[in-house]
Amino acid sequence: MSGKKDLPELPPEWRENTPLGEALRARYQDVLNEPVPEKLKQLIEELKKKEREEASGNKAKRSSND
Repeated sequence: MSGKKDLPELPPEWRENTPLGEALRARYQDVLNEPVPEKLKQLIEELKKKEREEASGNKAKRSSND
């Protein structure tokens, strides 16, 4: 690949002076508005709980070592 002709054509909204973030949001607005799947919510909550438990465990270890 040696030149611009090898690159895919850009969508029209990217060819203008529109910032990339705005163009992406416009293109994927329907995805952004979708609800988070229940299973994903559960996994996130489990991770948060584990992080809190580990953080409180680390605090207890540090205070006992002081």
